[in-house]
Amino acid sequence: MKAFNDLNILNAKLCDKSGLRNAHIGIKDGFITQVAENSTKLGDAKQSADLSGRLIIPAMIDTHTHIRGGGFSYREDFRSGSTAAASGGVGTFFEMPGGKTPVVDKASFEKRRSEMLRDSITDFRLYAGAGFDNLDKLPELAACGAVGFKTFMNPPLKGREREFVGLCAPDEQALEKIMAAVKQTGLSLTIHCEDYDIITRETARLEAEGADGAEAYFRSHPDISEIKAVETAIRCAEKTGCKVNVAHVSTAKAARLITAARQRGVDVCGETTLHYLFYCDEDMACQGGYARMKPPFRIREDRDELLDIVEHSDFFYIGSDHAPFTAEEKAPNGSVWTSADGLPGIEMSLRLLLELVKKGRLTIEKAAELSSYNACKRFGIMDKGLIKEGFKADLAVLDMNCQPYVMNEKNMLTRASHNGVIYGSTKLHSRVEALYVGGEMVWEYKMYG
Repeated sequence: MKAFNDLNILNAKLCDKSGLRNAHIGIKDGFITQVAENSTKLGDAKQSADLSGRLIIPAMIDTHTHIRGGGFSYREDFRSGSTAAASGGVGTFFEMPGGKTPVVDKASFEKRRSEMLRDSITDFRLYAGAGFDNLDKLPELAACGAVGFKTFMNPPLKGREREFVGLCAPDEQALEKIMAAVKQTGLSLTIHCEDYDIITRETARLEAEGADGAEAYFRSHPDISEIKAVETAIRCAEKTGCKVNVAHVSTAKAARLITAARQRGVDVCGETTLHYLFYCDEDMACQGGYARMKPPFRIREDRDELLDIVEHSDFFYIGSDHAPFTAEEKAPNGSVWTSADGLPGIEMSLRLLLELVKKGRLTIEKAAELSSYNACKRFGIMDKGLIKEGFKADLAVLDMNCQPYVMNEKNMLTRASHNGVIYGSTKLHSRVEALYVGGEMVWEYKMYG
């Protein structure tokens, strides 16, 4: 008899934003064909997998990665980055446009996408850059299939100008023009919101005082730098009608500004990372350059209030802001002022999110919503984010009661594992047992763990 399904997954506990239930799944041609409470309702399959009650959630959608590849493959390429992603339950990552050759026109978009197609073991999407200097390229980038556009609210960084071509809005007037152009494409604009003038002034003051270390760096990016920039972004969004996403929200005040703007009808959403929901500045004060990222870790009270806002909203989603650098670039034994901005996170986000579930801080349903459904809703991905007939079979199989372990430079799969020391004191109590992307198992812990 000809098999109806390619794969039947039996005796699983399923969870997405709609709730928990015991069920069996039939998969064919990469899609979920059946979800049944009784296994006898499933069609015959070429293969079957009995999960013995293991939990399945939709594979994570990581909306913010800087794998880069290409000329920066010595930091991370799309094979190492996507393998790390799979180990952390990420079935789809959204790659940012920065790199040695930034994605700012059709040629650069196609070049990056070809590299990702060749090397990635998971699914992916690709952002395009939108800056004051490539506005005429936005229509062709949208036509290429960009998931959205990305802009930094600062001039190109000194010494890295080439990397930021087509990515910057150096002032409010430029940002408003970029938003007007993005609106014409129908896509959304994701913005790095920090006030460059405030940061430049505070950094100069602290360096002149001889301050150094992680705590000095945290002070150089005060919360007002994010708050002021978010106010500007919202003001421009309100004027232009552009769909705006505030990247890596780190402060409760910025989250409240987004909430208030939405209540006024502004089309704005928020992305945050587990760095801001799980850790605070006290946790990272002794980590030197390893803890340098922007925005920086915030105070405990801010962390707790931000988590409360995210928990009770339906317009936040999770990105890792994965940004790998070499050990020399992070310069952990030198000055924090010469360290590169960015942390490895692509394999940590879901682990840390599940740790918040284990601590009773979030429900597993909310974790599934934050890690997949909300991003799909925002970016118009209509066949992911739920465990439902007709949806892609992108599924993370979890062990929620494994032996405690830690992630660090010894077992992380990113090429930037040497920077994973910041996670070394965090005991974890759940792990990804297997990851299916389009019905194909791309990761299994017993084979790679």
